[in-house]
Amino acid sequence: MRVRLEMSGDEESVIDPEAEPETGRAGLVQRLEASITIKEDVITAASIEGSRPATNLAGGHQGEHTTAFVTFRHMAINCVKGKTLEVARDNLILTLEQMKNFPGWADAPKYLTDSMDNTLAAAEAMDPPDKQNIQDLMRWTVEIRNSIPLTANSKQTSGGHNEAGQAGGLQLIEQRARTGIVTSKADVGGDLMFNVWGTYDFDALTPGSAENWAQLLVQHMLSIVASYPHIFEIEKIYSIADMKDHLYKKILRSDAFGQQIRAEIDNLLP
Repeated sequence: MRVRLEMSGDEESVIDPEAEPETGRAGLVQRLEASITIKEDVITAASIEGSRPATNLAGGHQGEHTTAFVTFRHMAINCVKGKTLEVARDNLILTLEQMKNFPGWADAPKYLTDSMDNTLAAAEAMDPPDKQNIQDLMRWTVEIRNSIPLTANSKQTSGGHNEAGQAGGLQLIEQRARTGIVTSKADVGGDLMFNVWGTYDFDALTPGSAENWAQLLVQHMLSIVASYPHIFEIEKIYSIADMKDHLYKKILRSDAFGQQIRAEIDNLLP
């Protein structure tokens, strides 16, 4: 089993929003460009630019994202920043493998499962990886994440809800956790769970069943963990239990339907 490896890295400026995917392979259309800077064998800077790639919606239509797209960019960047090329490759492979645990993956179409298989095979063959390998793998990671079912819905809402700003707050704490500036909740200076749930658009999709609501909310939580690994996996400053607690106490309705959603979430994330 692969585990995320921690290495020191310089603090970066908050990354701003927007972008999308492919896989040089089965069915995903390239619209992103990833770039890394390497000094003394460590990746000191990373970015992803370009327009958003195809989503899970037919024809690559963007629709409304449930989890903010900017967090997918952060996902790839945070796998590599401050890491050697080998560790960056291993972290990106781990992140791709984690996506198979997302509720939406159970309904992934064949083109997407083929893209995942081909991407993982290509990543394993990067031995040792070079700069272009890591840039390709970053891009493919974001593209695949954006294509997983439950990621986007065709419903059109009133537009943005400051998801980029909320994600920027998460990214700032991620960077500070990676560099040892933040080591506990007390160092955060506020409840980061407002940012976690601020990157979820509750208006993008309003399913009728508690089971479907739970799948969407669990996918968001798992995606956030993968996007900000130092906060949730390496330094363990916050946890999924913190996410659930905030959701249950401050967001979910307290009636019978809300209780059903909670039970379904607890079934998926005991």
